[in-house]
Amino acid sequence: MTTGKRIKDGEITVISGMSGSGKSAYAIRQHRESKRLIVWDPEDDMAAKMKAKRITSAAALTVALLDEAQGGPGRWCYVPRSLGGAAMAHEFGFFCRVAMAWAVHYGPCDVIVEELADVSTAGKAPEGWGQLVRRGRKWGINTTAISQRWAESDKTTFGNAARVVIFRAASLPDASYISSRTGAASAQEVMDLQILHFLEVNRKTGHQCRGAIKF
Repeated sequence: MTTGKRIKDGEITVISGMSGSGKSAYAIRQHRESKRLIVWDPEDDMAAKMKAKRITSAAALTVALLDEAQGGPGRWCYVPRSLGGAAMAHEFGFFCRVAMAWAVHYGPCDVIVEELADVSTAGKAPEGWGQLVRRGRKWGINTTAISQRWAESDKTTFGNAARVVIFRAASLPDASYISSRTGAASAQEVMDLQILHFLEVNRKTGHQCRGAIKF
């Protein structure tokens, strides 16, 4: 159980970019050393890459985090059974609530959400996810949200992000949205980023840096 000891605030990282641009590879590298990690993995392709255990049911997720791991280490990828729509949104809400409970009761953790636009819409963050985004920092949750199209994802997440990592956009409207929300680069510069190259923006300090993923 958590104690009265001061918990270091977590932070939210937003990753944007077209399919195959390097978003997931960046997230994987950033979490190599994560001891307590849970991943929303709708494409079912992260478990081996993250060296994490694959879970496919809400019951198994609850047991893994709240009964077995508790305050100890563990890395899991949750693969939703639903393919989309209300059923997937319901699963996502449950995933978020379990992740929140894991941190509140047993200590800080890291959360990665792939393809956020599939379970979120422009505007206010959906229930469960909204709570994780707004209150998770207090409990030491470091959240990484990944999406190809942030214009179609909730604005709560982007508004609360401490870091924005920008990979090449698939279209000018997508690039324009990222450019207008960060002011870090023009839409054309976002479009012109090479695959696996990125621009990282620290919104707390205003610092910007460029980098590239190398295999």
